[in-house]
Amino acid sequence: MGTEGCRHIVDAIDLAVRERVPIIGLWHSGGGARLHEGVHALDAVGEVFAAMIRASGRVPQISVVLGPAAGGAAYGPALTDIVIMGPAGRVFVTGPEVVKSVTGEQVDMEHLGGPEAHGRRSGVVHIVTETEAAANDKARELTALLARPGRFSPVDLPVDGADLRALLPARSHLAYDVKPLANAVLDEPMIELHSKWAPNHRDRSGPARQTYCRGSRQQPAAAGRLPGRHLRGEGGPVRTHV
Repeated sequence: MGTEGCRHIVDAIDLAVRERVPIIGLWHSGGGARLHEGVHALDAVGEVFAAMIRASGRVPQISVVLGPAAGGAAYGPALTDIVIMGPAGRVFVTGPEVVKSVTGEQVDMEHLGGPEAHGRRSGVVHIVTETEAAANDKARELTALLARPGRFSPVDLPVDGADLRALLPARSHLAYDVKPLANAVLDEPMIELHSKWAPNHRDRSGPARQTYCRGSRQQPAAAGRLPGRHLRGEGGPVRTHV
């Protein structure tokens, strides 16, 4: 990442904020700052991250990781709202050789920062796809969804004549699947985030009344289960006291 390239990225982010449109970042073969430019490149990379932080909460930011995003580039996807990773996507700060020299552990790039590491274990990646084309398609779907924010009243949600109470168990203490409820109130099929990282927690997005709607809650059918690999939950850090 050189000074000139970073300047164009900053300009594009600032333009997206002014125009109120989503930002999509395609990460592939990214490393840190360009070495021969020295401290100037380091400053330029910092300017990119500063622009992303300025845009945070103002316009949606989506990262599509299609190849290695290593070194300083690893921080970029982590600063965005939604991260989509294709099969060749890799995100890590230090590579396998550095890990081996410091810890003695032998690990390849896929296990260090691939779809399994970040889609199931760390939770950095929200959506994992089987192909690069599928990753791009998901980015298009999310962009179309997030680009039309608005307001609506829950009482106006269309349910196509469905009785939502019929989708709930007769007794409130019984477990049930929340998916049919979400499908009933959305206009189109939902997009599920973190499906592998938090299988007992449903985080879904979709259009309702032609505007963006997102629901996030504990899956009642999995209530009481806390996978050991999850270090944080819906309400914040989870600590176990013995």
